[in-house]
Amino acid sequence: MNTASHDALSEAKQTMSIRALWRMTGLSLVPVLVVLVPAGALLIAVAAVGFLFDFDIGKLLHDPAAVAGMNPLTGMVSNLGVLLWAAAAFVCLFSAVLLRRRGAHEAFAFTLCAGLLSSYLMFDDLFMFHENLVERYIGMDEDGLYACLGLATLAFLIRFRAVILRSDFGYLLLALGFLATSVIVDSVVDYALPVFADKFPILEDLAEDGSKWLGIAFWACYFLRTCYQMVVDSERFTMRGTTAGARSPG
Repeated sequence: MNTASHDALSEAKQTMSIRALWRMTGLSLVPVLVVLVPAGALLIAVAAVGFLFDFDIGKLLHDPAAVAGMNPLTGMVSNLGVLLWAAAAFVCLFSAVLLRRRGAHEAFAFTLCAGLLSSYLMFDDLFMFHENLVERYIGMDEDGLYACLGLATLAFLIRFRAVILRSDFGYLLLALGFLATSVIVDSVVDYALPVFADKFPILEDLAEDGSKWLGIAFWACYFLRTCYQMVVDSERFTMRGTTAGARSPG
């Protein structure tokens, strides 16, 4: 065998070994690109902001508490609430994928819309849309955004009322009740009862943010529970003859 043939054979063996190693890792090109492209694009955008506007990108990359020099437990309950929003959103969207593959169209639509709504609420809490960004860049005040969220939630409840009534909807009622209490306290107390807010700030904070925390907890509980039931027994939410009384004890 001449040298050229030997080199070609060695190169072919090396290529085959690389392909075999790639297969052994379980990696697939499309999922890698799906993760790498948006994640890399975000880093490129952050770097571009730093170069173009002479901005300290550490403020975008580091933990907020570290940037502000605050105690790491600052905003603990708020951060835990964001995690619960994220859990509800992820479980709903993942369940939507499973239910779509099963052909459970109504359950798929319900979990998809619930996942999108939970995702928005998560980003709203995480980046303070309702308190800052929306008014700064869109010109809508906090009350206007609350009204839009209320209408979106009402539309969701009306559109999927049949599915909701077949679920253990008491948890959802608790969630909506606590969240509504938080919005009412936030919108009313500071304007209608400023003396109360000034004299009892701890009670105001507990009433507003405590109600919000409980509402998020029950929201996550409801959707995690309902998604599990849909994945395990999707017919319960699609059969016309199913009634609220047929709910399983689980």
